[in-house]
Amino acid sequence: MLYGRPDFLRLPRPWKDQAINVDEVWLVNALGEKISSVVWMDAKVDVERFLKPVEQKSLSLWGERFFASKLAQLYK
Repeated sequence: MLYGRPDFLRLPRPWKDQAINVDEVWLVNALGEKISSVVWMDAKVDVERFLKPVEQKSLSLWGERFFASKLAQLYK
């Protein structure tokens, strides 16, 4: 944290200066694009150190297909 500001305020803002109608369609598309762009093996490595050994087993599920199916379940 820098001067009381959360770190997320310094992250890139890909939609800055764009007029975006944030609705269900936009959200599903944005999440789908993000799911497709993640390097899941790297994400697993980043997260596993924060999990107990018994919880780390669930990381074997992580991947594009898993999260895309979860996204589809949210918006049936």
